[in-house]
Amino acid sequence: MSYRIPPEPGGMERHVECLTREQVAAGHQVSLAFRHGACVPDGAAPIPTRPCAASRVPAVVSDRLAFAAQVARALRGVPGGPRGVDLVHLHGDHVEALVLGPACRRLGVPLIVTVHATLSERHRRLARHAFRHVAGFVALGEATAADLRARGVEARRILAMSSGLELSRMPPPSPASAREPGLIVSVGALNPMKDHGLLIEAFHRLARDRRGLRLVIAGDGPERDRLGRLAAAGPGVKLAGALPREEVYDLLGRAQVFVLASRRLAGKGEGVPTAALEALALGTPVIVSSHATLDPVVTNPNAYRVFASGSADSLVAAVATVLDDASARERMGTLGRQAAEALDWPVVARRVEEWYATTLRRVARRDRGSGGRRGALCAALSSTHPAASEPAPTSPERGNARRKGDVIVYFACPGAGVTDEWSPTARISRGMPRRVACLAANELYASLRATSAAREEPGKGNLRAPLMRNKESWSR
Repeated sequence: MSYRIPPEPGGMERHVECLTREQVAAGHQVSLAFRHGACVPDGAAPIPTRPCAASRVPAVVSDRLAFAAQVARALRGVPGGPRGVDLVHLHGDHVEALVLGPACRRLGVPLIVTVHATLSERHRRLARHAFRHVAGFVALGEATAADLRARGVEARRILAMSSGLELSRMPPPSPASAREPGLIVSVGALNPMKDHGLLIEAFHRLARDRRGLRLVIAGDGPERDRLGRLAAAGPGVKLAGALPREEVYDLLGRAQVFVLASRRLAGKGEGVPTAALEALALGTPVIVSSHATLDPVVTNPNAYRVFASGSADSLVAAVATVLDDASARERMGTLGRQAAEALDWPVVARRVEEWYATTLRRVARRDRGSGGRRGALCAALSSTHPAASEPAPTSPERGNARRKGDVIVYFACPGAGVTDEWSPTARISRGMPRRVACLAANELYASLRATSAAREEPGKGNLRAPLMRNKESWSR
């Protein structure tokens, strides 16, 4: 599940597309739910979503909330139904998890969330609440993992890693002789978080003493007009706009230095920037801000340079040092290519798949200790438990059958067309979690349907309206 997929621009959108393609190639059955975009990889099935009663109120506050509510409802209609789904993988954060987490818990489907960037500082308590029902997290970057831990997520539920690279589609690294002297490149959306304004300011200061410097920024966004005015303060700056991927690779291959000046804002921050990883793979020396570090992906600190986020002086010094030292650029290019070799998408997809298996094992152990009693409960409810053989109280007197401390579980037969006749399926003794009781009732209902169908009795192939209306038969 992702709010956006390609051709919508962005690192998360490409991540979802590439991961889905690798999972389909590995033989998995993948269904994809999205709001914006159209590029569904071959072999993946789109999940249709439509407005529902549960999505109308959230839509007033956030379309992402409404989308999550629609996906939660659509999960019931995927092939095999909820019981045919091994897990739900959300690419988002606490906004979607606030709705999808409880829904997946009710359906008995583990939820894994990939958080692509650092979290908003404005909703810490809300995030802590939303993440309670998430079985596992994939955090892109150590800063993102630290944000999750600060919001109460146990470290054992977090895998810190990065996005992958399509190395097979990238050109080979360019030699030093093929690079344009003085060419500085940055790739990223023109928004306040990327802080391209700081890079332009630092470039103008460098260009006063260095002839022939050029700065090319590839990307588009809401700050284009403001950055255009800053660029006009001196020569050498070009806002290239959004470029096709092949042209971005060509630009990075010709650059002497790649710079990413991202900063953390109150509502948004950088994860592990894919553009910086692509520059490493192409052998281009990389300079990033302290808010856009490549930890824990690139462990060798000599593979790239870091400057203090928000400091033009620190950025000027870092760029000048790299431009003036050809041996340092060659060394950084070699180390960067070595680091990028472990980020090929098939390798990254296998790590995600291994994390799936780890999370599912942990959920199974947890369920065996608590909710895993569902199977034993069903056996007890359908055979020895007194409530299983009690006559069903008829409305409106059924409330008189309750005893203090008991939990009575009622459910309607799906598709029966009966709205005024509900049947108690079990009375669970004091102390049994209500959640477990509801799950047990659902499994008991499924087993009764299967038993009835196996008998092949006329009119009793399933538990529909005729059987529901016959209270004596239902109790028996």
